[in-house]
Amino acid sequence: MTDATRALKSITAKKREQLHISAINMLEECGKRFEFRYVLGIRRPPAVFMHVGTAVDKTVAEDLGHKIKTGELMKRKDVVDLAASTLEGEQKRIPIELDPDDKRDGKTVETVIEEAREKSMALASLHWKEAAPIIQASHVQRKFSIDMDTWLRKRAKQLHDEGEKVDDKFRAKLLHSEAAALNAASRVGLDLAGEQDVVETIIADPEKFPLLEGTLPTGLVIRDTKTSGKSPTKSYMDGNQNGGIADDSDQLTTYALASLVLDGRLPNLMALDYLVYTPARHDTKYVPTKTTRDMNDVNTFLNRFSNAVHAYRRGIFVPAKADWWGCSETYCGYWSMCPYAKRPKQFVQIEKSK
Repeated sequence: MTDATRALKSITAKKREQLHISAINMLEECGKRFEFRYVLGIRRPPAVFMHVGTAVDKTVAEDLGHKIKTGELMKRKDVVDLAASTLEGEQKRIPIELDPDDKRDGKTVETVIEEAREKSMALASLHWKEAAPIIQASHVQRKFSIDMDTWLRKRAKQLHDEGEKVDDKFRAKLLHSEAAALNAASRVGLDLAGEQDVVETIIADPEKFPLLEGTLPTGLVIRDTKTSGKSPTKSYMDGNQNGGIADDSDQLTTYALASLVLDGRLPNLMALDYLVYTPARHDTKYVPTKTTRDMNDVNTFLNRFSNAVHAYRRGIFVPAKADWWGCSETYCGYWSMCPYAKRPKQFVQIEKSK
């Protein structure tokens, strides 16, 4: 190796891996799907609902970004047009694959895309009308990439120490295995990465911002926009829509951890802003579902993160249960190639002999 080569090598940036919450969720739901996607690198054409989500997300970000810069939202027509053009652009960039139900119904790609276009426009308009006016965004689509190396090494030391103390040899072996996997990940360099949809710095004004009345005077709020065909499950506390799916969201916990790093504190409030478009009647409804996170929630998530890193580094990719709703031809693009997917039974009618 020449002196010049050594010098160049010394300034070459260290390659770092990233884990996103979407990948961690996939690993926990179905390890084989994670393996197909992130280890083997097999990509499948997206379902149309993914293009709808992307079109609405980008439109919401553009609209709220305009409000941050100018103090006003975009014109409704511009919002609707942007949603339509974004949907069409996504389809040109990555064409969809029809799901089995659409194929059975005899729908064409053109028909499905037109339905998705109308849905994207309706949901973007819904957000513009009901959600955007009361959101006080300071950032949109704020990316984060948290260096987890130091935490991984500390966690590995804890696991090694625990492994030295337990009497169960098998348990000790598992603890040392996880610790070794975390140390290996830290040597490569691992980031927990993602993107917060909407960051708010709230200024109290209960008349102008009724969603926060009686809930939060001032503070930091993190919101994530979701599109759905039905209203999310939720509970009701103090007359506000809280709990349910937002309480259980690891995605929101990841965003809380990101705020702890970026803002130096946990959010005062977090919300999943559901934009609902019913399949049959095409009714629209805005359903904000609120929640909070504390350090217990963050530490629990970090334990899950540690387990995910262990599984990833060791190649522990457990398939989903055969009766899980996501293990189907409709909801999994890898279903046809997966040896663990349960195939539907085929019944043959046996006629009686004469």
